[in-house]
Amino acid sequence: MGNTTWTDVRKRTLTDYYNLPEEAQRRADDLFARMDALAAECADQGQFEQQLLTTGLSEEYNQLVASCSAYAKVLIDGEEKTKDEIIADQRKNTAKTAAAEAAKSQARQQVSAALTQVLPDEVNRVRLYGLRGLPIIGDIIRRAEQIDSLRWMFGFRKKGEE
Repeated sequence: MGNTTWTDVRKRTLTDYYNLPEEAQRRADDLFARMDALAAECADQGQFEQQLLTTGLSEEYNQLVASCSAYAKVLIDGEEKTKDEIIADQRKNTAKTAAAEAAKSQARQQVSAALTQVLPDEVNRVRLYGLRGLPIIGDIIRRAEQIDSLRWMFGFRKKGEE
């Protein structure tokens, strides 16, 4: 394992995940040159990592990464995208989704209309109004709701109700 590979991961982090402006790129190049020089002096990676800590290069690297966070690349589906491209993609996807949802809604309405014509009236009442569409049971549900409404109007609420 060559000495420069000890700094390669740090370099790739900046180049793979950040679009560095010119000034930050100069700072990074200077920092990595000093890291490479330090790596050449070290016998192994353990010594190199220790030296990074004691010389302050590790802290300088962390500060560089933190200062470049505003320049992070946005990767979508493995492709780097700019803000304008992301917005354009979102608009396109929204339009596709809206069109698909409109088509589904229209299809549901057509199926519902076809079912209404084919099914007997009793079944349609249950299908459209649930249990309220059933004779007797629907009347009971409506009366219970009316009683509940009166209780609320006159302040006779069950304990724990708002």
